[in-house]
Amino acid sequence: MCRNNNCECFQRDDFEDIRDEVCDIESRCCDGFVKEQFTIRSTATPAGVVVYDSSNPNTTRATIKVRNLSRTVSIRVQASPIDIVIAPNQEAAFSVEQLNAVVITSLTPNMTARALLCFDLQLASF
Repeated sequence: MCRNNNCECFQRDDFEDIRDEVCDIESRCCDGFVKEQFTIRSTATPAGVVVYDSSNPNTTRATIKVRNLSRTVSIRVQASPIDIVIAPNQEAAFSVEQLNAVVITSLTPNMTARALLCFDLQLASF
């Protein structure tokens, strides 16, 4: 499948054929916390990519849903203490009490993988 880009046609990568899905995370916010939901679309590389970094992890908790959009490359998602591998075209969800950072890494050398990350973040209200 090709598409036009500045009068040149190029082959679409496998992850571009899959449409974004609606993030369907439901949570209840507790007293003293402010809730924020957002989506990040990123590319996992063999060197790793930081997709979220908290300025104050002691006051940040989250539920995160990750969808690997690649058809061929597995990705590793790390968010201390979480360390999971997501196979091609699969998804996973997890919750973290003190969210420091979220890093995604492609597990195949010299290859990248697109990922859709849906965040339900809860920040302590001061």
